Amino acid sequence: MNMTVGQIRELVENPGTPIRPPATAVMTIDSRDRVVIDPATGYRVDTTTPYEIYINKQQTLMNGFFTRIAMSEINMQWGIPNVNTRNNTLRLDQANDPEGPEIASTVIAIQENFYTPEELARAVQEELNANGGVFGFESWTCVWIEQDNRFVINANDPNAYFRISPQNIGAQDDLCNLMGLSYPSQVYGRSVFGSFASMQYTPYFDVVSSNITKKQNVRDNSTSFLTGQNLLCRVYISQPGVNLQRDRTALDEEAETTIVGCRPFTLYREYSTPKQIYWDTKEFINVIDLRLVDYKGNTLYSLPQRAVDDAGTVSTFCGDASQFQLTLQVTET
Repeated sequence: MNMTVGQIRELVENPGTPIRPPATAVMTIDSRDRVVIDPATGYRVDTTTPYEIYINKQQTLMNGFFTRIAMSEINMQWGIPNVNTRNNTLRLDQANDPEGPEIASTVIAIQENFYTPEELARAVQEELNANGGVFGFESWTCVWIEQDNRFVINANDPNAYFRISPQNIGAQDDLCNLMGLSYPSQVYGRSVFGSFASMQYTPYFDVVSSNITKKQNVRDNSTSFLTGQNLLCRVYISQPGVNLQRDRTALDEEAETTIVGCRPFTLYREYSTPKQIYWDTKEFINVIDLRLVDYKGNTLYSLPQRAVDDAGTVSTFCGDASQFQLTLQVTET
């Protein structure tokens, strides 16, 4: 590009102001570093979950003249079964005709495990027909229609009128959201057709810290009354950034799935434009308090290591071995 004499003179006399990124520092957090001290004995005790940590080293963890904090990375091992003791139940109501009223109800429970849609359909069907069958019917079927990604439960008996009754209000959960059976029906029928089945224990989790966000002048919020406060970030359980660890389980050696959450996986996210959290330059960071909460506002389900004796008694002897790591970026200006 050719410049005129006037343009060259203007550039020499007014070179402008150099622009450069602000100076930053990095603070890394590992859930392995959580320490809980028993006040009675003074000894460290094992915590049962890595998803609720409190780190206080009795010294400053990050000091300096910084005004912003941002979470730039998260790395995580996800070993949470999509069907666990928080969401493994399904309630069915019975009536004598389509208009009701309800004459009986029962709740079935599925064993905790990782399930593909086919595996879950088979497990639900087996439980519906176990011990003489729900409501005395032993002809139940439960199938997953791959093309529509939905479940169909059928009593296969002309005398059977039933409905699915979701029990997932507030912080409670059951199989209904996971299987696409979320909305209660006023009508009883011989079959129930679900809608989109996510097959996920939770579609996202929030990384929450009361201490790190305490200086915010504008508070985080959400359309949900259960989540969305004191956020460092929200992590959605979806591709990309997810690496499935395996695609089969002991339930079915041939079962394969690409649905995130049906098998263990590792997750990595890097945020190019992370949330910038205001911080007071007169304060240091001396405490790290973190919770990872699911879409119901509960701390993520944890699967601790257990021991079983000869009598079959199960005891928890140490916390979940799954861990996560975060990178916080602090900015001077």
